Amino acid sequence: MKMKILIVDDEHIVRRGMRAIIEKADAEWEVIGQEADGSSALQFMKKEVPDVLITDIRMTSMDGIQLSKEARAKWPELIILVVSGYSEFEFAKEAVRFGALDYLLKPTAPADLIRVLRKAENVLRTRNEGKVEALLRTRRTSQPASVKHSLVEDAIFYMTHHYEQELSTRDMADILHLNPNYFCELFKKETGVTFLEYLTNLRITMAKEILTQKVNVKTYEVAAMVGYSDSRYFSRLFKNATGMTPSEYKEKPPSFSVE
Repeated sequence: MKMKILIVDDEHIVRRGMRAIIEKADAEWEVIGQEADGSSALQFMKKEVPDVLITDIRMTSMDGIQLSKEARAKWPELIILVVSGYSEFEFAKEAVRFGALDYLLKPTAPADLIRVLRKAENVLRTRNEGKVEALLRTRRTSQPASVKHSLVEDAIFYMTHHYEQELSTRDMADILHLNPNYFCELFKKETGVTFLEYLTNLRITMAKEILTQKVNVKTYEVAAMVGYSDSRYFSRLFKNATGMTPSEYKEKPPSFSVE
C-alpha cells in the first residue's frame, strides 16, 4: 500500500538520513517532501497532503507542536509522528496527548523509525479498508439494477482495492455473504472468467505498472506488492501472461508494449 510521507526537521543531515532509511525499508513508502520548519511544511501541505507527517519538536519559525496542532486542525486524518531530544521528552508526550500517533527520540535508530512507520501503515490500512467497506455498502443500496450484476461489481470493486492482500474465493464470498459455490458460478457467468483468473489478471496488470514506474524494484518486492509471497510462482504467472519474465519486462525498450 502506497504511503506518502513528509519529513520536517531543521537539520539537513537528519532529513536526508530519514529519507534514506524510509526509501530502503519499503518500496511502497514514498517521501514526497522535506521541509526545514513548520511554516514551510504547512505551505507544502496546501499543495500535497501526506498520509504521514514526521516532525521535529524544536525548530525555528514554527515548532513541531504548533505545526502538529495546525496540521491536525486542517487535515484531521493526518497521521503525525514527532521526533525529540531527551530534553524535549515532555513536549513529545504532549504531542501524543493531542493526537500524534507516536514519538521518536534523537538520535533515531533505523529500527525505531521503521517500527513507528509500520504502526502508521497499519492505521492507514485499517482506515482505508473501512472506507472501502462503506463504499461497498453504499453501492449495494444505491444500485436499482440486477442484484446479481451488482454483487459481481462489488466483488470487482473490492478486488481492485485489496489485490495486494491474500484473497480467496471463500474470502470474497464471505465478504459478500454468499455461498462460495454460488459466488463462483455467478462470477463466471457475469464476467466470462473465473474469480481466480480475474484476480490474477488484475495483479499482473498492476505488476506491469510497478515495473514500468520503479527502476530499482526487485522481483520479490513486486510480487509482494501485488499479493504473492512466492516470487517464483509470481514470475511463472507473469511470464505466462506476458511472454516475459518480470526482469525482462522491466528492461524492455519503452516503445515495445506487451499485451
